[in-house]
Amino acid sequence: MIEFSKKEIEFLETLEEARIATSHNNIPHVKPVSFVYHKGEIIVATDYGTRTFTNIKINPNTAITIDVYKSGNHKAICIQGKSKIIEKVQSLRNFMIYFIKNSNGYKMIHGKKMRRHF
Repeated sequence: MIEFSKKEIEFLETLEEARIATSHNNIPHVKPVSFVYHKGEIIVATDYGTRTFTNIKINPNTAITIDVYKSGNHKAICIQGKSKIIEKVQSLRNFMIYFIKNSNGYKMIHGKKMRRHF
């Protein structure tokens, strides 16, 4: 588990978009993902059968970048390491409940639920 500073945790808790990098046959694969920060972990959901899932099963070495790109005020956390796929039913269920509650496009703003539309 990574130890983040208080300032980094506050930053992670304000965002839900990131980019994850995996590889297959020494070919990099980068894609945007949603994530949640929970108890020192970065949790990313991906479907079975995706390139990202397949790559991590074969080669768990990954990198993730969580950033805000603003002219003159860039902020980023870049992490490199080994990812693990959670497939234990109870662990997966707990993570998915947390993920859905915290990253399904709903945000509490001034006590009202707001839905993002894409």
